[in-house]
Amino acid sequence: MRRIADIIDSGIRRFGAVAGWAAVLLMILIVVQVILTNFTDFTHLSVIAFELQLHLYAAMVLGGVAYAHVTNSQVRVDLLASRIPRRARHIIELLGVLFIMLPFYGLLFVYSLPFVHDSFAIKESSDAPGGLPYLWVVKSFIPIGCVLVYLAGVSTFLRTIHRLRHADDETDDGEPGEKHGGLQAPDLVIGDKPGPVTEDRQ
Repeated sequence: MRRIADIIDSGIRRFGAVAGWAAVLLMILIVVQVILTNFTDFTHLSVIAFELQLHLYAAMVLGGVAYAHVTNSQVRVDLLASRIPRRARHIIELLGVLFIMLPFYGLLFVYSLPFVHDSFAIKESSDAPGGLPYLWVVKSFIPIGCVLVYLAGVSTFLRTIHRLRHADDETDDGEPGEKHGGLQAPDLVIGDKPGPVTEDRQ
């Protein structure tokens, strides 16, 4: 069960790493568009640069959502999590994935398919003069992103079941015997409590 989750996470992490490069290309395109718009007469190229930004942004966001989920780096507002038992937190997460996350992205995937199909069937292109053709390409990121997030939900579901079975062996990060994913907050030294070695500040 945990091995399946590891395989899913590995694939999503690789896709997320590729999608992350879209942010670099996006920044380059923004600079190029500003130059073309304000300092040249190449308005046609400016339109293309702008619409390519939309394509890259869609790939970055829809690929990044699944990546953030499997690395546990999404924003969480846990007002009550620290006050309830760990097992109860796992049960809440399990129910949230099972009855909210998976059904939502499953429905979104199903309803996005006709949207993409119709765009492909009519060879939809941009309404802007000189805009990009093949708008179905950027629209296809919707079902692709749904599949990735759905797989991330399946991975979380499997990991949570594993954690429930090994709740007594868990570390503070929730994964039995190891730390799993996420952005770790730095350790703080308060008063004379022992903690990790910190740099001396002059």
